[in-house]
Amino acid sequence: MARIELAGFSFVAVIGAMTLVGRDIEFFDVCMLFLFNVLLVIFGFIHNDYEDYEIDCRLPELKHRPLVNGSISRKSAFISSIILFLVPAGGSYLIYGFHASLLLTIALILAGLYNKFSKKLLGADIFYGTSAGFLFLFGTTALTSQPFSFSIFSLAMAAIMVLEHLFFNIGSGQLKDVNFDRAAGVTTLAVKMSHIKQGTTIIHTGFKIICLVIKLLTYFILFSLFVFHILPVYTWQIVLLVLFTTGSLILTVKLIQTPVEEREKVLEYSRKQEMFSKSLIPMVLLPEIGFIWLLVFTIGPIIWFSAFNYLLNREFLGNPKTF
Repeated sequence: MARIELAGFSFVAVIGAMTLVGRDIEFFDVCMLFLFNVLLVIFGFIHNDYEDYEIDCRLPELKHRPLVNGSISRKSAFISSIILFLVPAGGSYLIYGFHASLLLTIALILAGLYNKFSKKLLGADIFYGTSAGFLFLFGTTALTSQPFSFSIFSLAMAAIMVLEHLFFNIGSGQLKDVNFDRAAGVTTLAVKMSHIKQGTTIIHTGFKIICLVIKLLTYFILFSLFVFHILPVYTWQIVLLVLFTTGSLILTVKLIQTPVEEREKVLEYSRKQEMFSKSLIPMVLLPEIGFIWLLVFTIGPIIWFSAFNYLLNREFLGNPKTF
């Protein structure tokens, strides 16, 4: 239910802080920012299962989930959600002060709003995306003495975070669940922009265009940082970014072109695409953070996932049983 194996994929707050201080970040701050980040992610998973309980109960495919099979009560999930909201909000206030805590609290509220309305309000994905943006700015604010004085660079990075999480939720999350969501009678963008023909789900071209536009806008903002000289230009860095954006784009096209009935393949392309995409911002920061931190942000989540997935599911790189 907590999906701990997936929680380590997010270094958003740490990366936000490193846009300011680079590799000079203190180990204590890395630990605290990562902890608050992980707590927010786990809050999102548990609260989402709590809010989706009635919908999940309608789907035989989700009978293994703890709330659905009764191994965890809804009351326990509700109490856990409250604790996982209050601990990071209060802890960040004690360690980093009011302004940083406010941004993290907004991120938590937006994540909660997404969980509440994701199956009821078309376009609720924007709550999820903007939650990541505020989480990034929380990391930026935590280590500055001038709160809310964000640079163009920090705001651009936050915008990329919003777009990446928006794509992950729409392009990956909704595609893998479109048949489940339709069977449960809920409306998402993927359900709205698809239809059933001879037993096969046909995703409309408009939905695929939306996914591609989100990706292309991400790449545009990223490379604009160099075109408009917001960041210094290093040829080797540009080459790396071109290679990884190309890989990300190819996997994106494969993802949206794969029939949703091939759910395992959709999950595979989604996971690979996410790994490429999550490498882009660390690569932008590479001159400031160095290769060790690049490896932490790119290889670290894979090690975390493999370790916890094996402990919990006895698989190293297989899809989590709660997916």
